[in-house]
Amino acid sequence: MHYKQRNLPTARMRTINQLSGECLYMRHSIPLILLSFLGLLVTACSGHTGTPSTPPRVSQFDAQAAFTPYVGKWEVHGSLLTINAERSGLEQWNVGPCSQSSTETRLCNGNAKITFTVNPDGSIKGTIQSVWYTQWSGEPAPAGFQSDPGDQKAGDTFELKHDGAHLLYTTWFGNRQSHLNSGNRYWCDSYASHAGWRQCGA
Repeated sequence: MHYKQRNLPTARMRTINQLSGECLYMRHSIPLILLSFLGLLVTACSGHTGTPSTPPRVSQFDAQAAFTPYVGKWEVHGSLLTINAERSGLEQWNVGPCSQSSTETRLCNGNAKITFTVNPDGSIKGTIQSVWYTQWSGEPAPAGFQSDPGDQKAGDTFELKHDGAHLLYTTWFGNRQSHLNSGNRYWCDSYASHAGWRQCGA
């Protein structure tokens, strides 16, 4: 007994083929979807959000680099300023005869120990830590020596900033030393001093 094969309509066959293809596509896609979901789940459980755990570094002002150009010896008529790399310094100035005697032949110096800090604008602030007096020979000032009341004292502060490559410009702070801002406020390096720049005079 033979059964006659029934021919399905063409449109219906096309629909069946499309459904078969979609089922096959979905069967292959399901593992990928599951893997993606598992990846998201692991990320959420680990607490990792994809952002850095620490903030990015911000470039900061390099105080030592700003201070380095000040290091060295600076002078003006009758005074010498030595600035050291460790941000300390020494100012020495000529105070003339060690006494008021007309027969005095000894000459004395003032000495001021200084510490420096660097300002954000690149200038430096000096603070006088101590002051003492010696003879030019290096010996202590003789008994009875009297210093000028206008000389530097511990606690006095001032600012130094570059005025070109060979000059430093001084600004004194506080009423006691403000009178120094009306005089020569420059310090010269060896180049300016040997060249005889006017700023290096008294």
